[in-house]
Amino acid sequence: MFVHKEQRLFLTAILSLSLVAVFSGCGGDHKSSLAGKWETEEPIGDLPKNIELFEGGNGIFDGAHGVTWEAEKGRMIFTVLWMSRSFDYKISGSMLTFTDDTGNSATYKKQK
Repeated sequence: MFVHKEQRLFLTAILSLSLVAVFSGCGGDHKSSLAGKWETEEPIGDLPKNIELFEGGNGIFDGAHGVTWEAEKGRMIFTVLWMSRSFDYKISGSMLTFTDDTGNSATYKKQK
C-alpha cells in the first residue's frame, strides 16, 4: 500500500502532536492542581494549619505572605526568608498529604 506525500505529512503531524500531548502530561508536578487554599486539622512540624498556594510559586501560610514553593518529582519545597523545608507530597482529588523525612504526615483538604 502506497501512502501519498500529503497523507504521510498529515499522519506525521498527528503522531507528533500526540507524542507532545503524552509527554507534556508525564513527569509534571501539576502546579495548577496544587494551587488553591488548603486546610488541615493537625499540621506537622513547621507546616501551618492553612496554606494557600499560587501557580506562580508564591504562597501564604496562616495569613503570612512571603512564602515561595516549588514541586518537583513528588517533593515540595517551601522557602520563607532564608529557611527552606521540604516534604514528600501526594495529591489525590481534593486531598493533599505532606510527609516529612521522619515519616510524620499531615493531610490537607482543598477549600472551595
